[in-house]
Amino acid sequence: MVVVAVLVAVGCGRHDYSGKVDVPKGYSTERADSVSFVRPAAFRGEGLETAKGLKLTRYGDPAAKGQGAFVSVSTLPGAGARFDTLVSDSRSVIVSTNGKVKLHEVDVPGATRAYRSEIEAPKQAGTPSAVHSQQLQVLLRDGTYVSLTAGTTDDDDSVDVDAVLGSFRVNG
Repeated sequence: MVVVAVLVAVGCGRHDYSGKVDVPKGYSTERADSVSFVRPAAFRGEGLETAKGLKLTRYGDPAAKGQGAFVSVSTLPGAGARFDTLVSDSRSVIVSTNGKVKLHEVDVPGATRAYRSEIEAPKQAGTPSAVHSQQLQVLLRDGTYVSLTAGTTDDDDSVDVDAVLGSFRVNG
């Protein structure tokens, strides 16, 4: 019975976000503000940092035309009191564009709270295709908000979304 429960949990894409990460072939490990995750090694990142401390890096295939598969990580220090608002606001933006979000609370070692979302964003006017993504939103013990998102489009499935989010680790 226990073996069946473990197999069901693994088959449903559940992760414990701890332990050694099996880095898929063609992927590399990134580190950002006390966390790590994997991403396709061929993807290139473009980042920005605001005066308020938000850091955002979006990785994508430089050969992709328009919206393609992506990995995005953002961190915001001192966001502990705003964590619920940040989670709610990101969901509201997606829903306002007719997207669908399934939000699940998850346990992430080294974090005080965490949610994993499955996101389906339909094709919009001016966009090439629908986006299928997942997002992990984490509040670290020091009050830093971390968001890791990975997604594919109908035209580009060159990222293993489950491998990216499943590789998330809090370091230290």
